[in-house]
Amino acid sequence: MSALVLLSLAAWLLAHLAPWHGAARLLATGRVDDLVCLPLLLTMVTVVQRSLPGRGPGWRLPWPHTVAAAGLVAAVFEGLLPRLSARYTGDPWDAACYFAGAVLYGIVVGRRSPPGEAAA
Repeated sequence: MSALVLLSLAAWLLAHLAPWHGAARLLATGRVDDLVCLPLLLTMVTVVQRSLPGRGPGWRLPWPHTVAAAGLVAAVFEGLLPRLSARYTGDPWDAACYFAGAVLYGIVVGRRSPPGEAAA
């Protein structure tokens, strides 16, 4: 499992299980979820894609797909759902966190060579 995935899971657990109170917990919880969403999602997509015939361990998620995934998640969760139900709210900072998480994924996981493959 990649270090970014483990770090993302640890950040999420810390934000949700730490005995914080008030605004600090709200800020950490709200932003951590949005920041780690795309690295976790895109890592799962990469693992599944690499297991498909003809792909192999060297397959990498292209940057346009990474950006498109962030745009789709932001559009659905910050645009579409708030229009369908008053229960949801759109927040441009959440969308920014989705894109930041996608960039983090692309830099740390998406460009790293798999074990046994020379760096390009």
